[in-house]
Amino acid sequence: MRDLRLGIAMTTVSAPVFEAIKDSSELAEHRDRFLAVIGRVLRRAQQSGSVRSDIGAGDLVLALVSVSRLVPIANDELGEMVFQRLFSLMTDGLRAAPGTPLPGRPVEYEDIEKLRHEGGLAGFGKPGPA
Repeated sequence: MRDLRLGIAMTTVSAPVFEAIKDSSELAEHRDRFLAVIGRVLRRAQQSGSVRSDIGAGDLVLALVSVSRLVPIANDELGEMVFQRLFSLMTDGLRAAPGTPLPGRPVEYEDIEKLRHEGGLAGFGKPGPA
């Protein structure tokens, strides 16, 4: 769980780091591979009936990033406990149990990119505090 938390938390970087990496083709390649894996894992989970069928990879990425930004990285028991609770709460909401239907359609990564480029996704893919 800690490795996952650290990996997700790396989505927020300082302004100088963001400027240095924002147009990196190497970073784009890693992101594309990561998104392909997320898409495959999500589709398998949906096909098995364990994850709700009305979400897309973009929904999952946004949820993970949101959780990572809510809880600052802290090397203490409280920070770890809070992250684990929020992560568990989020993953419970992804289960394929009967629940409230989601409005609209599944969000895909292309939707995130469109929102980010239009400025409609505050904080996502933008530099964090220095």
